[in-house]
Amino acid sequence: MKLNELRETLERIGVTPSGKLGQNFMIDDNMAEFIARTADVGPADLVVEIGPGMGILTKHLLDTGAEVLAVELDKRVFEHLSGTLDSPRLILKQGDACRVEIVELTEGRPWKCVANLPYSISTPFAAKLAESDNPPDSALLLLQKETAERFAAPIRTKSYGAISVLLQLVFEISIVRRVPPSVFHPKPKVDSALTRLTLRRERPSPSELVPMKRLVRTAFSQRRKKMLKALSREYGQGIKDIVDELGISPDARAEEISPETFSVLAKQVSGKNERSETD
Repeated sequence: MKLNELRETLERIGVTPSGKLGQNFMIDDNMAEFIARTADVGPADLVVEIGPGMGILTKHLLDTGAEVLAVELDKRVFEHLSGTLDSPRLILKQGDACRVEIVELTEGRPWKCVANLPYSISTPFAAKLAESDNPPDSALLLLQKETAERFAAPIRTKSYGAISVLLQLVFEISIVRRVPPSVFHPKPKVDSALTRLTLRRERPSPSELVPMKRLVRTAFSQRRKKMLKALSREYGQGIKDIVDELGISPDARAEEISPETFSVLAKQVSGKNERSETD
């Protein structure tokens, strides 16, 4: 879609790109085609697209033969898409991607996610995917570059944090490529990054993630200080014994602990609490 064409369309339907809604519309057809190709979808797949905008990526996803379920928040954009995109393999829904129930949306079917996410919802939406009873087999997300680096961050790095741990326990994460501001209108002030999340075969269940999230957030609450101090305030002095049993240094900081070790630690803490409640 040419920039002038997009501007004319937005004016006709009464839409001024909203910073609050994170409306940066894709205008680069080559990038849209690359994303659809990189998503590795085909006729057997259900693809949930979040934030279809003017439908430039939607059209390329449909060209793969996949069934596409597109969720658009802006009612005026949704109505425009309803009147311009026509395919028996396309379902359009108007709503907030962070509030829709994924299991209901996908009817429990295997699915893949493709999204040009507003920067403001990237982290809560990715967490929602990880915590879902029916997570996607894969997700290809356009994110703010800084957010993508947090999702994929290795331990002992500045970007590594609680969201890194949560997502990496559920998904294998890789940054596919940097995406410049010029592919969007209006141009964001920062670079974006196309990021792939691939569902792990072995991963915590949604119920197991609940105590793990609490523990990890506590551990990172004062990331410059020793993790054990924050955990002891939250869980009591007994957690020191668990840390010792796992061979974790009492001087360790949260950024030095791998997602796998956090998972084991959370299970041990949760198990200890359950035993204490039954005694």
